Parts: sequence; C-alpha cells; structure tokens
Amino acid sequence: MIDYASMINYDKLQYCGIMRYMGDENLKRGQTLTDCIYELLMICHQYQPLRDEVYCQIIRQTTNNKSSRASTSIRGWRLFSILTAYFDCSPVLRPYLFKYLADMASDPRRAYHGTAFICLQNLVKTFKYGGRQFLLSGSEIEAITMGKTLKRQLYHLPGGHRKVINTRSVTVVEEIIQQLCQELNVRSAAEQQEFCLCYILESEDKIKMLANDEYVMDVCTELEHNQKQYFLLLKRTVWIHPLRLDNAHYIDAMFFQID
Repeated sequence: MIDYASMINYDKLQYCGIMRYMGDENLKRGQTLTDCIYELLMICHQYQPLRDEVYCQIIRQTTNNKSSRASTSIRGWRLFSILTAYFDCSPVLRPYLFKYLADMASDPRRAYHGTAFICLQNLVKTFKYGGRQFLLSGSEIEAITMGKTLKRQLYHLPGGHRKVINTRSVTVVEEIIQQLCQELNVRSAAEQQEFCLCYILESEDKIKMLANDEYVMDVCTELEHNQKQYFLLLKRTVWIHPLRLDNAHYIDAMFFQID
C-alpha cells in the first residue's frame, strides 16, 4: 500500500533539496551540497513514483529559471546529470524527457547544450544498464558540481603497462575493455569478449572479475568506501583466437599471462 502522506512530505523535501542545491534557497544549518544530493537520491530510491515529479521540477527549473544568481542554471543542469545517471522514469514521461534533452543538446545556441548532451547520454545508459547502484562519493559530487565530468582513472595491462582513461560517471566495464583492447590491437568484437576487467586487492591476495554491465565508478566508490587498496586490470580469460605478433603491448600482455 502506497503511503501518499509520506510521498507528499517527501515531494516537498525534494523540491526544497533541488532549490537548495541550485542556490535558490539557503542550505539548512550544517547542510552541504553533497547532503542535498544524498537526500534527493535516497528519496527517489525509496519512492519510485516521485521520480517523474523530480524530473518535471528539474525541467521546469532549467527551462525558465529567473534567478538572479548566475550559478543557479548550471547547477540545475549538473543536478540533472546526476539524476539521469541513477534513475529512469515512467513510460509515460520517457518520450517527453528524451525529447527535451535531445532538443536542448542539439541546439548549440543554448548555453548548456553540452551538459544537456551529457544528461541525454546518462539517461540512455540508465535505461540500458539500470543506473548507478551506489551513492556517489563526496569527491565525485564535488567534482560534478564544479563541472568536472571525467575522472582520469588508471587501468593496468598484464606485463606492467598502464593506461589512463577518462572515465565518466556512467562508464561501464565493457567500454573500458573495448578501449584497453584497442591498445593491444584487439579490434574484433568476438576476440574482445575473451577479455575481462577485474580488480585486485594485493593486501588480501584477492582478484574479482567484473561483469560487463557494471558501472566502473560504482566499483571504485564501493572499494574506496571500504578503504581498500586496489587496482584495475585487464585480463584474458578465454583463449579461442590464436596469438599474434603484431603489437608489442599485446605480446607483453599475453606472455605475462602464459608465463
């Protein structure tokens, strides 16, 4: 049974949380912008029917914002990018939400078309993979609030080679495997399926293979929250395609695993 009274109260809280994050209302005593985000995410997680209302409020705020504060509109769009990385919407709202973001993203005359494009990408990923599963870290929220949407994440290849890849909030493991395989000149989609990404905890002598549809930042956030020292490694787990000698990194990686 739906508790409509609680939903109404939470609806008010969400609206206040949106306005506080955007700067249109003052933060509560001791409250931070990160607290506003956590509050919104928890409410949307607990009361799924309210997600449509939140999206409608964000659309309203980013469409016709008359605040005198210069930072208000861009914060609204950055909040939009966080929400679209987490939550889908109802089938009724879905075509309108996609059209709004597509229209905003496709018009370079609009001030925030770049951020709208990020929101659109996030929403596509959310409908495909289910959305982020863990709360963003405080540092990730602060980075997004400051307009930094990429994390320079370090990945390891067998044999000692390393690669820094710009990793977004919604980057999934499969995308990282594809990019790392390019470094090894493994271009066939079928051969790329023979590789996996895993994390290694050296202090615990533990290795865990990650599913292709896992969000990389979810994995990192959970490990860092648990104060684990880890590194991410590409590993070949299936050996169907024959070995080649056309790429130095590939030779090093394969030799290291075979040796």
